[in-house]
Amino acid sequence: MVEHRRVEAFEEKKLMQREGSAEVSARIQRYLGQYRAEYLRDKIFDLFSEPAYWDRLSDTKPCLIVGGRGTGKTTTLRQLAYEGQYRLRGSNIADWSALGLYWRIETNLTATFQGSRLSEADWARTFSHYINLQFVDMLVAFVMWRQSTMGEATRLNPRALRRTCIALTMDETTDFAVFADQIGEQILRFESAINGLGEPLSDMNLSVLGRPITSMVAAILDDESMGQTVITFCLDEYENLEPYQQRVINTLIKHVGDGGYTFKIGMRQNGLHERATLSSSEFLVEPADFVKINIEDEIKQNGFGRFAASVCNDRLVKMSLESRELSALRFLTVQDLFPEMSIASEASLLGAGRIRDETRNQLQRDRVARDDLDHFDSMDELEACFVSFWAESQDVSLLSVLKEARVKPREWKTRVGNHGYAMLFSLRSGRTGLSKYYCGWSTFLMLADGNIRYLLYLVTEALVQHVKHGGDLLSPVSADHQTKAAQAVGEKVVFELAGLHKRGTQLTRLVLGLGRVFGVMAKQPHGHAPEVTQFRIVDNKSNEDVAELLAAGVMHNALVRFTGDKMAAVSSETKDFDYQLHPIVSPFFVYSPRRKRRMNLHSEDFLGLASTESTKYIRKLLTRTNR
Repeated sequence: MVEHRRVEAFEEKKLMQREGSAEVSARIQRYLGQYRAEYLRDKIFDLFSEPAYWDRLSDTKPCLIVGGRGTGKTTTLRQLAYEGQYRLRGSNIADWSALGLYWRIETNLTATFQGSRLSEADWARTFSHYINLQFVDMLVAFVMWRQSTMGEATRLNPRALRRTCIALTMDETTDFAVFADQIGEQILRFESAINGLGEPLSDMNLSVLGRPITSMVAAILDDESMGQTVITFCLDEYENLEPYQQRVINTLIKHVGDGGYTFKIGMRQNGLHERATLSSSEFLVEPADFVKINIEDEIKQNGFGRFAASVCNDRLVKMSLESRELSALRFLTVQDLFPEMSIASEASLLGAGRIRDETRNQLQRDRVARDDLDHFDSMDELEACFVSFWAESQDVSLLSVLKEARVKPREWKTRVGNHGYAMLFSLRSGRTGLSKYYCGWSTFLMLADGNIRYLLYLVTEALVQHVKHGGDLLSPVSADHQTKAAQAVGEKVVFELAGLHKRGTQLTRLVLGLGRVFGVMAKQPHGHAPEVTQFRIVDNKSNEDVAELLAAGVMHNALVRFTGDKMAAVSSETKDFDYQLHPIVSPFFVYSPRRKRRMNLHSEDFLGLASTESTKYIRKLLTRTNR
């Protein structure tokens, strides 16, 4: 059986070689390169893989799903929605995890409900009425979809439907078709008034927040075929709401109770700008009012590697079904395509042999004893290279390091293990070409740091480069192509920041500045703590500019934040957190993606790196570290 598969794979490999690389690249982009749920359309349901926290979403308690761009918030919420549940579990609504109604909150919408023509209190009343209309319209859309897609009419409670009309100050009706038309017209009139094209806002009858929603939900859930289903409003990009707008929806979340509906809300880190409700004495309290799921933490704790491999391998299998030329892909995994590389192997590729020869020649010139030279010759390339590295780092002779290695072999092995990785960054210092390799499935997982979109970025770019340079999808991607792909993705992520936030330009300068500092420190590790990849702001913790820039960096995946000491868990002070540039950018600047040692920054230096005078502050920081 195995031999048969090998023969089949060999024949299909020859077919693939005849297929143009452009066509293969297009297929890679089609199946692995579609990172955003918005671009996938209906394919999102076919490519869905359940995340580790999926079972927790069937709870009726409101849930805040928190994560950066690309962590899977939209995909998860879309799968909770009725279209996703239908594809996942079939037509029996009683079997669904939730009856979700998906709504992506866009900035152009939220900006409409602002301006000096109304006070904030009046805008809140106006936005509340819009939320009532929007949510009822989403419920109407479900009833219509169920009829057209599943061929099932929803038996609406006529009394509840009539009460929904009264709550929205519409003409009373128990005819759903008439009701649906009226809702559509109400929304059009309201949008015209908001834009100043229809009747004045002051002349409109506004509804009480939540009352129409509760009545419409009751009308739908009266249908016995719905079982014990709870209607779930799946709101995406909650961070786009203004603080007063969040207070409006927070009020609904606070009073979910027995209304027959709940909320699952996706947002970025720091996306909950406001915990208050429309009542000055009420606030959202965790865990009484909601459960918070931090996607990156959940996925890492439950095995990001398994989840990521499942996502990628499923897509490879689906790609293999598209044509005979690609059918052998069903036998491969991403672990096969991106083989690991040991530190010793990488050191050899980076020129450890050359440095070993140079070190041996120097030992001979120093006329060391034959026993010492024999011991040096018994070392592998990594250890032999490390002799020179450690001698330069500690400013001692080669012989003294060599003798210490002979006398204390256990300590020597530990030292090589602790500092050998840091040494790799200095092996090709001053030479052209790649100065560090970023390859292997485990390295890609480290670079992605729990972000599935970044992982797909890396896999897609590496496979495209592999095919472009004559490789086929049945052979592993070379370390060179993996590394160049990682560098290209890191560069793309850095320069995407400029358009993501009002401080995007500052964020780009900050990342470029810090990346340069960490890169130079990595290339010049001698005499310094190895692998400095983190920083902490040590002064002016109340500086608003620092706090806002840090918050924007965390929200948009420029920075990763984590507690730096025991008290950080109960404090919101800036200095209690350590920060790291997102590991995805480390190949672009050529430093370690690992979470290792920390440098301290003053607020002036931090803001200086984000300013137009960034070069001055880069030089200042490097001088401070004797580089």
